[in-house]
Amino acid sequence: DNFKFFGAPHVVFISTPIDLGLYGALDCGLFISSFMLLAQELGINTIAQAAVASYPDIVRQHLNLDPGRNLLCGISFGYGDESHPVNSYRTAREKIENVSNFYV
Repeated sequence: DNFKFFGAPHVVFISTPIDLGLYGALDCGLFISSFMLLAQELGINTIAQAAVASYPDIVRQHLNLDPGRNLLCGISFGYGDESHPVNSYRTAREKIENVSNFYV
């Protein structure tokens, strides 16, 4: 289902100019978070899909994406089917102390 965008009616592809490097990717990460949070507020389901970035040439071919841009991910979105099994899958969350260091 991943490469069929989980049946979502819409997908947006996120890319950044190659010459911006890591900083461009960080900026895109902020945009991705904002996009997904706003969609959730509007009752629209989203899923960020980094897997599509593994095939940038295919995406470039279909969307005429500039070769000077890095494809970072796709975001599939639409009104979800809550009864579909994929929407009931939940992962365990790691404790914040195990993934972050706090310095005072």
